[in-house]
Amino acid sequence: MPLFQNSLSVSLASLSALPSLNQTNLVSLADSLWHYCQKEGFALAIWRLPATHKFHFLVSYQPHVLLDAEIEHLPKGFLVGAFEKGIKGEKYFLPADVYISFENSEDAEEALKNLQEQLKGFSCINSLPNNKTILSFDWQYEKEKQSYEKMVRKAMHEIDQGTFKKVVLARRKIATYDGAFSLGVFFQHLCQKTTNTFNSVVYLPEHGTWVGASPEILVSKNAQQIFKTIALAGTQKAALLTEKEAIWNQKEIEEQAYVSRYIIDCLKHIRLREFEDIGPKTVRIGNLFHLKTEFLVNLQEVHFPNLLGTMLHLLHPTSAVCGMPRETALAFVLENEGFDREL
Repeated sequence: MPLFQNSLSVSLASLSALPSLNQTNLVSLADSLWHYCQKEGFALAIWRLPATHKFHFLVSYQPHVLLDAEIEHLPKGFLVGAFEKGIKGEKYFLPADVYISFENSEDAEEALKNLQEQLKGFSCINSLPNNKTILSFDWQYEKEKQSYEKMVRKAMHEIDQGTFKKVVLARRKIATYDGAFSLGVFFQHLCQKTTNTFNSVVYLPEHGTWVGASPEILVSKNAQQIFKTIALAGTQKAALLTEKEAIWNQKEIEEQAYVSRYIIDCLKHIRLREFEDIGPKTVRIGNLFHLKTEFLVNLQEVHFPNLLGTMLHLLHPTSAVCGMPRETALAFVLENEGFDREL
């Protein structure tokens, strides 16, 4: 049961083909399900786990708002949460009313048959739109740039004053698309560009469509009852270097250590001291290097039945998308960004 912290960086450059998969299957199925769910008022989730080639498709008839305490006892499904906590910070759980997955063309054909049997009135689109230009951006760059730079200067002043050590500020681009837009093509490009991240598409009737790519596991628990979370911080371009050749400066090392200490403080806050930390070590994600430390808890040895939900509540939103310390950085983000990040 892995939960990932959401962040997105999409490049639509010319990319190589997905391995072991007929592109038509992925694109057609994604587009068909997206249009079907919009028409029927259902929720949709499509995802691919890091460093895998298997694609997962889930349709949920009635997604519902979830409390943190319920996470440990969830049935199969997909969970997505808002950036903000409190009244607006709802978590939506999509029960797996219909679920298929496939890794290659042979599996895709069988999965499609199962899907058509389960979804009344569903049929897969055979023809694909010609999408050389996927999105048309209408962005008032200078106005947006000036506003963003003003906000950054204000943030730097607050850092100098000791209000917080780090804050992550977001920007928006407004894009328009017509009926020829292909969500499947868009997601295909994302998966080709970012092979070792958690890539996802989520459609909720009340919140629209969200596409994400994240290298960061927020919390997870495997079949062996091993709980895991990670501290991922520090960034440098990988270029032609290997992980062993990466050199980190003091600022990056301190930033990663601060994130690690925050996780340790969360564990101590709930009086959990029986954990193992591994790292920091350099990891490559796409064309970037990061410093990563893993924190593991063996739940067969430590009795903490609600650890997953408890740590999710304590860690979200993380420093990767918010800042440090979290509460003061979050307050600055909410006061100054000027828009709701929503999901």
